[in-house]
Amino acid sequence: YIGQVEEDDFTRPIETALHHINNSSIKILSIHNYDELTGSNIQRLAGLEGISFSNPLPHKMIDQDILKLVSRCPDLRKLVLLDCFPVQEGFLLPLLDQCPTLTSLTIRNTRREGDYMRHTSSVQMLQKLVRRLYPQLEHF
Repeated sequence: YIGQVEEDDFTRPIETALHHINNSSIKILSIHNYDELTGSNIQRLAGLEGISFSNPLPHKMIDQDILKLVSRCPDLRKLVLLDCFPVQEGFLLPLLDQCPTLTSLTIRNTRREGDYMRHTSSVQMLQKLVRRLYPQLEHF
């Protein structure tokens, strides 16, 4: 779990933390409230089975960053994206195609600023489509 703590002199830069994680046996990673998280930061990661991102600084991470990351995680089973970026069908279907072992996907976007005014595409439509195309996905 990586979280940014205010006024903590011992907090490592995220690049260093991600480097150590990628060179370890860690398989599940949660990053929460970290304003230095960017797409280029997460490009260092590979081989994860569980990933959770929440509340990164707006406009620092986009859907293509996540698609690049999951392409390096062939055993990914759980993905959580909370308030990261607007999620549309153009992201969701390629994501699911790249993650055949995915059994849990949680997406929530409640931001109300700038480009985030457009929220995730119709939830009912996406749920129906995902369940039909990806029956192995137990949680969506």
